[in-house]
Amino acid sequence: MNINKTCIIILGLAFVPGPVISAGLRTTVRPEIEIGSERTGNVYQDYSALPDQAGLLNVNIRSSIHYSPAIFSWWDYQLALKKYSEYDFFDYNLHTLNGRINKNIGEWGGLELKTLYMLYQQPNYTVYNFSNLYILPEIKYYITDYTICKLGYAMSSVAYPQYILDYNSSGPSLKLTREFSLFTTLELDLLSAQKSYPEWQVFSGTSGVLSSDHQDANETETGLTLAHAMQDGQAGCYYRHTLLDSNANFIDYGKDITFGTGDESLVGNYYNNYSQKFGAYIQYKILDKLSPLLSVYLKDTFYQSRLARNSSGNFTDEKRQDRNITGALSFTYPLAKTGGASFDIKFSYSNENNASNDYFYTYINETIGLSFFCRL
Repeated sequence: MNINKTCIIILGLAFVPGPVISAGLRTTVRPEIEIGSERTGNVYQDYSALPDQAGLLNVNIRSSIHYSPAIFSWWDYQLALKKYSEYDFFDYNLHTLNGRINKNIGEWGGLELKTLYMLYQQPNYTVYNFSNLYILPEIKYYITDYTICKLGYAMSSVAYPQYILDYNSSGPSLKLTREFSLFTTLELDLLSAQKSYPEWQVFSGTSGVLSSDHQDANETETGLTLAHAMQDGQAGCYYRHTLLDSNANFIDYGKDITFGTGDESLVGNYYNNYSQKFGAYIQYKILDKLSPLLSVYLKDTFYQSRLARNSSGNFTDEKRQDRNITGALSFTYPLAKTGGASFDIKFSYSNENNASNDYFYTYINETIGLSFFCRL
């Protein structure tokens, strides 16, 4: 199946003029503009740092299209620009188009189609430019009045025009949602994705010669989310377990990191890993116009075959393990309203701490941002 052609057809049908589809077509469009600046600081275990100041511009256009009482859709387009003052090779432009089409079918459920297209560009370092096309058709079924089941099949295609990181993935998904009240829901997510890398091959031995076998991987994810809505806010917590099984291998060049000295070895399933992620968030109104959002998560990643490295780059006898703790705080405050437009100020702060027994993956990243919103 060519998902690029499929997505073009879907997008075309979504924007067909109303009279062709239904005489009851209704549309809404709401643009948003954000202009701001942020300060980032990456500090690594060897005390090297990459602090920088960045300017940002985000344009978001949200729209909804109701073709009939039973068919409706949402489409969001976002343009995100970021420019750094020193390390301009990190500058990027990101175009994102999100779409969702719903078709209600009687009392038993309905059909849903989710689409995503991303175009990422680094003008000063084009090797990392990529595009991502994602499609998820789902069948929704009401098991009871308060229990919903969604069965789907996700397809994704990622392309790097100037790099050999292209891959395709596809696999089934299952989502069960249970409403305990109007304000509390429990959600179970199951996802399996088979990934293929047409431009990557596995090594045939320690000589570095590639075999005819291409790299592939299978990734499964299990998630559980509890969410609660309050009169003055919202709160929730979640758990994610992810397992990656890959046939990719890697050459360990030995303790002196030199090829051809006789101590090389071939490490199979080099990228195999599993991770556990625990997270929570809360947003609550503490003042009349102020509702801060606080979030935190802890993620542990374990590599079954990948060895850790010391400060010299040599592999040790330990298997690599990472622990990532990230916290974030953000809030917006309304400044003014005039006509149909509103103006807000936004403050954001995040702190990421990644501790690893692999010397080169221990770092702290702190980001502080201030921006202005205009909603029309």
